[in-house]
Amino acid sequence: MTLDVVCSGDLAPRMWFEVRVNGRLSRTRQGCPVWTGGPFPKAGLDLGTKQGERVTVTVRTGMWGAGTNRPVRWSIGLYVK
Repeated sequence: MTLDVVCSGDLAPRMWFEVRVNGRLSRTRQGCPVWTGGPFPKAGLDLGTKQGERVTVTVRTGMWGAGTNRPVRWSIGLYVK
């Protein structure tokens, strides 16, 4: 499985995502790839799951520093290879 994460907006570089697979930490607080224009970037994270395995994927998001009233757009997609 692959998880695609992409962000845009003024505060996009300050976003982070924590990914858990079946309750176990898979990826920790990675910065979000920022989309500023042009073709949609490929930002996939391989989750290291086995084919046919049933999994639960939990994503928690946050932001470094103080939040302000400026926009952040983010998108997450979960794909099976």
